[in-house]
Amino acid sequence: MTYTSIKTISDFEKIAYRGDFRVNDKRGNHILYDRGDIVLYEGKTFIANKMVSGVFPSFDKEDRWYCLAGNSIFVQQTTPIGNSSGDEWFNTSTGKIYRYLKDGSGEQWVEI
Repeated sequence: MTYTSIKTISDFEKIAYRGDFRVNDKRGNHILYDRGDIVLYEGKTFIANKMVSGVFPSFDKEDRWYCLAGNSIFVQQTTPIGNSSGDEWFNTSTGKIYRYLKDGSGEQWVEI
């Protein structure tokens, strides 16, 4: 299976971590995901490219879901450790996005 991937999540106006992907809520209603919603599915992290409901990320043929592949994407409140250049971090407490850079001045998370 090939996944559509993106290079950065900074192009999204808003980002929200929604946890594990589910088709239905506890009452059986379809869950609607908005553009920028991030979900986990089958060990991979996906971001919704547009409003989507009822479509599994790994079976999407219309680019409604993008696989956040290649570099690691961290969605958490605390600063990630064990980073590689190009990794991205969405700080859930501030709503800011950072990219991990290694350059002449050292290694650091830089807000994008």
